[in-house]
Amino acid sequence: MADIKSGVRAVMQQLAAQREAPAAEKRSSGWRCHANGCPMPSSTDSGMCQFHHGAAGESFQQITTSLRRLGWLWELWAMLSKVDNFKSWRTIAERTMAKHDQDMVPTAADSSRELYLYRLHRYIHFRMGLIEAKPAALVRHCDQPEFKKHHHHERTADGEQRD
Repeated sequence: MADIKSGVRAVMQQLAAQREAPAAEKRSSGWRCHANGCPMPSSTDSGMCQFHHGAAGESFQQITTSLRRLGWLWELWAMLSKVDNFKSWRTIAERTMAKHDQDMVPTAADSSRELYLYRLHRYIHFRMGLIEAKPAALVRHCDQPEFKKHHHHERTADGEQRD
């Protein structure tokens, strides 16, 4: 009986070691994209970043070169993702983008950090040549005129709903 328990224990330890090996390997590589020289983190099951995953092999070098050239934009995106204070993210984005592209300086239309981050992400795609149109400021769905026309009802001073 003791031999069976020790055998089962040994098998369980081997299985645990096999499960931990890929995770340890990923940690040692920094979770980087497997494309040669790519600075981006791996974000897919294939071990590639979102740009290299599914791309033709002959375009890998061009993608990597673009990502390295636009490293400052990725750093800005990462920094803005971590900033919680509304005024801070806007100030950081204004100062950085004023030096590079006036069209990407946050405006009053950029009502939230999340929408600006999405716009900035699309701008990076634009700069890489993956999309043709430079992204414009996004408006929250509930702030769009069409939404307000159908869903927004004002209330009077005494609380009655006005259509």
